[in-house]
Amino acid sequence: MARHILLLGGSGFVGSAVLREFLAEEPDTRLSLLVHRRKPGIDAARLRLVHGSLRDFDLNQITRDPPTHVVHMARLPGRSPWRRTLAGLRGARANIRLLQTLRRLAHPPRVLYVSGSLMYGNRGEEWVDEQTPLQPTSFARAYIRGERPLLQSQARGDLPVMMVRPPWILGAGSWFATFYAAPMARQRSVPCYGSGRNWMSLLHVEDCARLIRHVTLHGEAGQSYNLTLPPLRQQDFCGLLSELTGMPVEERPLTTLGRPLDRSLVEAFGSSIRLRSRHHAFLDRCALRFGNPRAALADVIARFEDIKPILPEAPERRAR
Repeated sequence: MARHILLLGGSGFVGSAVLREFLAEEPDTRLSLLVHRRKPGIDAARLRLVHGSLRDFDLNQITRDPPTHVVHMARLPGRSPWRRTLAGLRGARANIRLLQTLRRLAHPPRVLYVSGSLMYGNRGEEWVDEQTPLQPTSFARAYIRGERPLLQSQARGDLPVMMVRPPWILGAGSWFATFYAAPMARQRSVPCYGSGRNWMSLLHVEDCARLIRHVTLHGEAGQSYNLTLPPLRQQDFCGLLSELTGMPVEERPLTTLGRPLDRSLVEAFGSSIRLRSRHHAFLDRCALRFGNPRAALADVIARFEDIKPILPEAPERRAR
């Protein structure tokens, strides 16, 4: 059977990278993309657009043209704690509706759900792998409501469901731009939130997309996969930023993270998640472009003109 992959949430920060990855690396695969408000910035003849949101798109489109794989990256938005809670509840209903339709298909597809490492909670010095019990913290407290129907389906085995849990995903958008690049550009220093002793796990967005494709096509149904580079402490992360930009590190209280203060942000940046995977042999078969935090950070920094290091002028240029 020819592959037909349905991408849910394929126009967001991670989803756009996953879409580009499939388009570039799987030329013989048909791709369908759920599109709500934001259209993909890619004009691809191979791409079939499915219009609507996760909550209300016409599921008959799945019945008429069943996918062989579903990559689920769609999460209903919420900009405040109570809105995130509401979004989680609505997401749960939307996912129950989706899963019921997938179970009725003659050949149910493999489903990959993209979760996050905050599902494990603040673990201090403990190593965190796929057998670590979930203990959601920060935004994950709301997100797990939407994820729970997939966790239940994965546990029952009534659909071939897999999970991936990426860490902090590095890229030109998202958290890095807001909480590191922007303050670095304004204040010419690298912010270190809190003591800096907490463990951070990182992954470049392009490598995250590669690993998502790898697990989608080759992962084992029923399994969960942690996706990460070797973890480092926040103070070492900030030290790398300092080396790459020439800016000093400045310790800042966690309470400076946002106005008005959002407890979820404080919990996220204060959490210590020392992530690793029991499936490292399988995941290592997927070649990464940025195999260590320094290489990943160097690529991301190069995309921000305001924080790139100012290099000395070349001698031959000065001589003119």
